Amino acid sequence: MPATPSDLQGRSRGAESGAAEGRGTGVPARHLIRGERGEAAAEAELLRRGYAVVERNWRCRGGEIDLVCRQGATLVFVEVKTRDARGRQMPVEALSPTKKSRLLTAASRYLSEKNLWDRPCRFDLAAVTADGEGMSVRVERDVIQAASAAAGAWQPW
Repeated sequence: MPATPSDLQGRSRGAESGAAEGRGTGVPARHLIRGERGEAAAEAELLRRGYAVVERNWRCRGGEIDLVCRQGATLVFVEVKTRDARGRQMPVEALSPTKKSRLLTAASRYLSEKNLWDRPCRFDLAAVTADGEGMSVRVERDVIQAASAAAGAWQPW
């Protein structure tokens, strides 16, 4: 049975989540502000490309998914990585094996909690680079290959 919009509602983190503050000043740390702006830029680019955002910052024990989207019948788990253009590390380099493992765990829990095991899935990366003039977003599809290529869309079993 296909999921209804109410099936796709979930725990999302908002401003009330108590995000870390910069050295007890009551002001969010600079990297958190940049991260939130990067997620907003990524979401705008994904919407422009025809993705439908279902969840933002979905959390479970052991992981978080920045954006859960739909593109056609496919659920797309999107990791957003924002980096300063002057930095040494590109956004795609921040997707470590540990982070990939956490994303796989979180995606499995999401599918289980929402009873969406019948949905094809994939993992995309929204690589956001911030410079003095704004943010650029590059979307890379299928950044985590959890199943063999012959198996088609990712399924966690």
